[in-house]
Amino acid sequence: MPARVPVLDHLTGVHPAVRDRPLQRPVQVAVQPVEIGARQVPHRGRRGYPGLPERLVGQQVPDTREHRLVQQPGLHRRPPAQQPLPEHRGPQPLGVGPETGQVGIEPDPAQPALVEQPELPAVVERDGEAVPLALARLPVGARRAAADPLAAGVRDDDPPAHPEVHAQRRPGVTVGGLGVAPHRLADPVGRGQPPALQRRRDVAGPVRAAHPVVAVVDVGDRAAGCLRQHRTRVLDLGQLGHAGQSRAVTEHPRAGPALHMIVSAGESGAAGTSPGAERMKVRAPELRGRRWLNTGGREITLADLRGRIVVLDFWTFCCVNCLHALDELRPLEKEFGDVLTIVGVHSPKFVHEADPDAVEAAVERYGVEHPVLDDPELTTWDAYAASAWPTLAVIDPDGTVVARMAGEGHGPGLAALVRELVDTHGDRLRRGDGPYVPPPAPETALRFPGKVAALPGGTFLVSDTAHHQLVELEPDLVTERRRIGDGGRGYTDGPAGSARFSEPQGLLVLDPSTGLVADTVNHAVRRVSLDDGTVSTVAGTGSQLRERVDPGGTAAELSSPWDLAPWDGHVVVAMAGSHQLWTVDPVSGQARVLAGTTNEGLRDGSFAEAFLAQPSGLATGPDGTLWVADSEISALRRVDVDPGAGPAVSTAVGQGLFEFGHRDGPAAEALLQHPLGVAVLPDGSVAVADTYNGAVRRFDPAAGSVSTLAEGLAEPSDLLVDGETLVVVESAAHRLVRLPIPAGSLVEGGRHTVRRTPTELGAGVALRIGFTPPAGQHLDDRFGDPTSLTVAADPPSLLRAGAGTATGLTRELELDPAVGSGVLQVAVAAAACDAADGGPDTFAACHRYQQDWGIPVTVTGTGPAVLDLDLRSV
Repeated sequence: MPARVPVLDHLTGVHPAVRDRPLQRPVQVAVQPVEIGARQVPHRGRRGYPGLPERLVGQQVPDTREHRLVQQPGLHRRPPAQQPLPEHRGPQPLGVGPETGQVGIEPDPAQPALVEQPELPAVVERDGEAVPLALARLPVGARRAAADPLAAGVRDDDPPAHPEVHAQRRPGVTVGGLGVAPHRLADPVGRGQPPALQRRRDVAGPVRAAHPVVAVVDVGDRAAGCLRQHRTRVLDLGQLGHAGQSRAVTEHPRAGPALHMIVSAGESGAAGTSPGAERMKVRAPELRGRRWLNTGGREITLADLRGRIVVLDFWTFCCVNCLHALDELRPLEKEFGDVLTIVGVHSPKFVHEADPDAVEAAVERYGVEHPVLDDPELTTWDAYAASAWPTLAVIDPDGTVVARMAGEGHGPGLAALVRELVDTHGDRLRRGDGPYVPPPAPETALRFPGKVAALPGGTFLVSDTAHHQLVELEPDLVTERRRIGDGGRGYTDGPAGSARFSEPQGLLVLDPSTGLVADTVNHAVRRVSLDDGTVSTVAGTGSQLRERVDPGGTAAELSSPWDLAPWDGHVVVAMAGSHQLWTVDPVSGQARVLAGTTNEGLRDGSFAEAFLAQPSGLATGPDGTLWVADSEISALRRVDVDPGAGPAVSTAVGQGLFEFGHRDGPAAEALLQHPLGVAVLPDGSVAVADTYNGAVRRFDPAAGSVSTLAEGLAEPSDLLVDGETLVVVESAAHRLVRLPIPAGSLVEGGRHTVRRTPTELGAGVALRIGFTPPAGQHLDDRFGDPTSLTVAADPPSLLRAGAGTATGLTRELELDPAVGSGVLQVAVAAAACDAADGGPDTFAACHRYQQDWGIPVTVTGTGPAVLDLDLRSV
């Protein structure tokens, strides 16, 4: 398997600058500690440094409080000169030649003359390459080279081929004597360039089967103690999780601070299969954002968290997968609360999600009981090279990143990792309460109501979502008649006073005595007796569905049902968690997929071909059309049954995963922003609860146009026609209001796109998914490959080859340069099972890990030929 680029390479100062090389042959070598000495120099005056030819002198001065690289606009990465200066090119460790800017082990290398330099550089130029200073000035003696078993390792003579890099200069400070730790150097981002993860093309040095492993620590740092105790945790520049044997590291005899580098190579093999695998070890960047929530107004730094295990949860409140991850973290907070601190890093996708009041409301709405960093500018998101919602990063008590995971389903593996860290760090852990401070308790009667349904007697049934109850309201929409559920989060059937829900949403009245409830976080559809309030379960088990079920298939589990509606003799469920429409038989409880492939995106077509994205609202028209508020693609979809062509899903309003805004006019040009509700008006037009625009919009199917009925609402989440008025669930205002149904007016608002720069790719792309099962779990291949990879594109013509679903975690893709740009849609799932006591051929419980990516891409002739995505890297 080719070596895989770790996501956080740039935090060590090793930039994605050299292309991965394919696996040539298995290599087994031991670790050779290599010392990097940072010579003590006076803080003032001009400085001279041995070992640096004049052509290698850089001009960059970093601010150690920043995690971005300070780089002169004139410093380029360019091919080496035709006649480079003579230098030793003996056997190189790990197949890394000196032209790559990596560390060479040389017998008695010549020492060039001193070079005068006014400031200590962070990055220098070596053979035309931009290289961290610490790597460029490594002196190694002959005795070490003679004893080094790596000296006979593989070498790579491929010339580097790096695009030029221009970076915006940032303010800097002079650092005297101490040098700059490579973990302070983040990947440079210049104007018009993609963020760090999207520009991962190469690693600093050709990587072959040896999978070089690098860790850099200060001698005085606590991590150095781990090195001396043979417990080094390393950043693998090849496949994460591989490491060799380690030796003790001796301190440099010279006075002053020093850096140590451990270079090792592990056996080739599948990621995660090495029983003694070492873990990535990268110093965690500081947590920076606009403000902190759930801390009592206190600013939190990583220094405050030193000695505790920290899990960073990069989330945004529109994302149903993020909500699933929040639910998976709750048991961890309960079990490990004395040593574990979870920090939510709210990283918005939509414009509305950057609003500070909306973030604060979301933290309360979803019961987040840990500190949350509000990061509207994606500062910390970029520092940790996050690329998907949700992303989890694990920081050990020494302040280093030891794992990174994307998507949901990581709860069991994360718990195993925390236990391992507790065992490893033992008495050094700082136990006790974390920095979480609960906010004041709310005092409103309703709390973030979700949906509403009209009852036969003229009253209204409302899902009081954050109170985990159902409330029957009088026609004035204020006076309560009764509540169903005891108000605690849970999954319990029984009488109205003891039954429990978990964030209920959609409601459907089947008959005067029976109602159905989409019990979203319990992943179930519940039945409610409208006579006495008794609650029972129709479908679902209380556990989330972890499998992909095709249209026509059935399953016992559900995944975040969000709304319910009658259609064509069925009860249709908006299954937001799996991006599908399902049906549920209210008598037998059988749940069956109606439409959607589980791919998150916008694609029209038959039920077996259509893509949806978190459908959250349903309404049936008098003509039999089922209207769908497809929230994550900011779209209004319709489901029709054509007598000739058969049932199909089509789009009335909406343009894709990354296009949203508030614009009226022709439906093909109109824009919504994360709508959650829909209702059919008496004239046959469709009203849309345009949630993140705080508006009610109107789509006229006859005219093919969109207008605005009302604005200034606080996250409207559902609509209900009641005579000549429209009942609006104003969720963030914790109330229901009535609006007259007006003719509508036109709004020409702004057009927005998600703040993600498109990823540049070549026409031929090798897609590689990184997945390392948790400790104690194994990929169970007794019955075939336990992985699934689905690739599609919007528009479909962008993808010439490589589309479809198949096993495996790699795929060769061919993109069409004539199309130029679009969204590459990738969905991956992998199953790993616990080892059972019955022997190596038997397995106990199995766990499913999955993630969907929607990646804006542009196709160029010079784009990279590799796209690496991480499902779980440890």
